[in-house]
Amino acid sequence: MSGRNTKTRKLIKVAAHVARGALLIAALMAASVYFLWSFNPSLVDSLDSYIVERHFGVYSKRLAEARTLLDNSRLAEAKGVLVPMLKDLGRVRKQDRKAPYYAEALDLMLYIAGREGDQAASIAVARAMTEFDPNHYNYWLNLAYILNSSGERGPAIDALKNAFRIAPASIQTTEPLSTLLFEGGRKDEAREVITGFMNANRGGSIAVYHAGEGKEFSRDRTSRLIAIAFTGGVQRLSLPIGSSGTSRLRVEFPAVPDLNIMVAAMSLATNAGVEAIDFRKMSYGLRDLSEDSSGVLTVTGSRPYVEFELPGHLKTAEIRAIGIDAAFFQRASAGIMRLKRELGI
Repeated sequence: MSGRNTKTRKLIKVAAHVARGALLIAALMAASVYFLWSFNPSLVDSLDSYIVERHFGVYSKRLAEARTLLDNSRLAEAKGVLVPMLKDLGRVRKQDRKAPYYAEALDLMLYIAGREGDQAASIAVARAMTEFDPNHYNYWLNLAYILNSSGERGPAIDALKNAFRIAPASIQTTEPLSTLLFEGGRKDEAREVITGFMNANRGGSIAVYHAGEGKEFSRDRTSRLIAIAFTGGVQRLSLPIGSSGTSRLRVEFPAVPDLNIMVAAMSLATNAGVEAIDFRKMSYGLRDLSEDSSGVLTVTGSRPYVEFELPGHLKTAEIRAIGIDAAFFQRASAGIMRLKRELGI
């Protein structure tokens, strides 16, 4: 009996030594990772990126294969690649690392369903996209369009309401939603939508970024924001800058969809006086820009801006302020204007 007890004690001692050894190894590994993270974070980042690439690289290859097949109109084969991939991915949340692969796979599946004219599949995929990211404006808009084209007006209205919740300033949502509500006899709700659209478009802000030679624009060199009202009349705005060594300026207009801006004049106030800015010497970052015979600029886009290089003699001057004469107004479609009259808004 004593021999058995002796063997048991020996086994316990060996197990204890093994456990202490494992703990020591774990502690050393943790210390090594901490050392690497503290003194060489780029190495840890590169290792992390390598692991992620190895783990998820198969999804990138499958997506590339599916895109190639779709480019050659081989829809069934592309679907054969994407369906198993989506099953492998399982349920994905927007913050997951798998999210970009999942989102693109759904997008390609929606394209296939549309090409095949499969409305049921289109609705199912569009719903999956809204479940994946319920705050994505275009996902709700796509779902609403598909539902309405399938004759499912009620669910289409619900989808449009979600899109309107995210972007009440957009005509793309306001017009179809208010029209469907009005045609369905829900006039109070249609009136509420149009009123919300008008309230969302009553004003915005404008900011000016300034960068030194060879530098990028940053929030460290930004003038204060100025609130503006969308009155449709010309407003004279002056934004203080108080900066020397300015090489480029970027004027950002309100981030409101479907906004029209008419810029009549721009000027810079320096320590030597006021100098007008020649529109024709600007470089623009606008989706759409036109200049009429009177020299008035009309700019549009979801976030329009004007960016330009200063003349040489102004790069060394102290820029005190930028002056802008502009009119801001929201475009309204003929459909919304008709509904406003019908609803007495």
